[in-house]
Formats: sequence, structure tokens, C-alpha cells
Amino acid sequence: MTKIPIADIKAMPEYQELLRRRRRVGWLLTAIILTAYFSFILMVGYTPHLLAIRLGDGITSVGILAGLGLILLTIGMTAYYVWYANRYLEDLVATIHDRGL
Repeated sequence: MTKIPIADIKAMPEYQELLRRRRRVGWLLTAIILTAYFSFILMVGYTPHLLAIRLGDGITSVGILAGLGLILLTIGMTAYYVWYANRYLEDLVATIHDRGL
């Protein structure tokens, strides 16, 4: 089995497209998650009275739901990235692999 040099792989247009797509979705998801997390932390620091509002007669508050929403957002973003990678990135990786052999 012959192996292609790394420099040749880096020169492939498919590899450049793979990097471009991966960076674009990575930065987008990072921005969304960081915005959500920092917003939550700022709310805890500056408006704790809003997070302390109880919902109904139980112990559930807006803060608990916001925290749960943050966890669900993270799970959703992970699921989206897996879907995106399988749908758009995997074909490019297979093409690069096939051309590299």
C-alpha cells in the first residue's frame, strides 16, 4: 500500500473544502454555545431575582428551567454536529482517503 505525502493531501481541493466546512460549523456552534453559557452566567450574577421566580406551587424555578435548557441546547448542538459531519463531511473524508491510497 502506497501512502501519499501529507503535503499532497493538504493541497487537495477536497481537503481545503473539508477544513472550510468544518471550521465554519465549528465556529458557529461555538459562538452559539458560548453566548448561551455567558448569558446564563450573567443572569445569575446580575438578575438572580428573575431566575428565582417559582413556577407553580412546586420548587421548580425559572433558573432550573434555564439550566436544563442549557444542557438540552448542548445536547442538541452535539447532535446537530454529528448529523452535519455525517451528511457533509464524511463524503469529503472518503474522497480524500480514496485519492490518498
